[in-house]
This record gives sequence, structure tokens and C-alpha cells, in this order.
Amino acid sequence: MQNKKGQELTLGTVVLIVLGVVVLVFLIFGFSTGWGNLWDRITNFAGGKVNLDTVRSGCALACTQNSIDDFCTLQRKVNFPEALKSADFEGKKTVTGSCQYFVKEKDNFPGLNIESCPGLCE
Repeated sequence: MQNKKGQELTLGTVVLIVLGVVVLVFLIFGFSTGWGNLWDRITNFAGGKVNLDTVRSGCALACTQNSIDDFCTLQRKVNFPEALKSADFEGKKTVTGSCQYFVKEKDNFPGLNIESCPGLCE
């Protein structure tokens, strides 16, 4: 037999294999638990962020498009800033509800300022 050597793996190949395994695990977890659940876990792990403007814009867009489901029933998770959390919301960090719920309970959520959409959820 001649002196045979096995094929060497370069460092780049090893890194690509590890990245491929990480992506595969991410995809399996995302498809098995649901992508919304996965995104919530990632943002909660990172500490979440204030999304008042995003929710306000989403509700305004749903109203202008006359989207009954988006405005009246779609549950939106609102992350409040620290100042509003302690002062107005009895220590709550997040509140979940539809745009219509936030309009009806506007006295309980003064920092949210979601405009009503007359005639949409009646």
C-alpha cells in the first residue's frame, strides 16, 4: 500500500458546517413551535422594546383600510416604556388587546393614544 492521506478539512469548511447545523436547528424549532412564538422568545430574551408607535401605526392603517379583523379582533402586544409602566399601568410591562380594546379603555392607557375608528366594530 502506498502512503495515503485523508482529505483535510479547512477551517472555512468547519465553520460552514457549524453554521449549517445552527440554521437547521433554528428552522426546525421555528416550524415546530410557530414563528410568532419564536420571535416572542427572541425579543423577550433581548429585553423586548417599546413598540407604542408601531401599534399606533398598525391600528391607524387598519382603520384607513376598513380592516375589521385587524382593528377589532387582532390581538396586539404593547410593550410600554419604563416611565409609563410604573406611573400609569399598575406595574405592567406589556398589555395585549385589540385596537378597539385600547380605544374603549383609553382612560387606562393614556400614553397609547390610539384613535377610534367610528362604524368599524359595531
